[in-house]
Amino acid sequence: MVEGSLRFGLPLACALGAGEGAERLRRWYALAERSPPHAQRSNHQLELRWQLDDADASELADLVDAEREFCSFVSWGLSRVGTDNVLTVTADPARPEDLVAIATLFAAT
Repeated sequence: MVEGSLRFGLPLACALGAGEGAERLRRWYALAERSPPHAQRSNHQLELRWQLDDADASELADLVDAEREFCSFVSWGLSRVGTDNVLTVTADPARPEDLVAIATLFAAT
C-alpha cells in the first residue's frame, strides 16, 4: 500500500457518497493489510492476486460486487486461478487514466 494514498480521489463517475466511500476504502485497506495482493498494471488493465482464506475471499467478493454497482466506469472481474483470487479491473482502452486512483491504492502505478 502507498502511504497517504487516501489523498487520491476516485473518478467522478463513481456513485459513492463521501461516507460510503470512506467506509469502502477502509474495507479495501483492511483486506490488503491482512493479505497484501500482488498488483500489476498494464495500460488499461490492473490485475491483483491474493491468497486468501475463505472469510477474506468472501469479503473480496462483496467488495467487488459493490464496486460493480457504484463504480461502473471500469469493469470488475473476479476469478480463481489455482490458489489465487484474481481481481482484474479494466478501463476503456481510450481512458487508461480511469485506473490511476484504483491502481494507486495498491501501489500499482
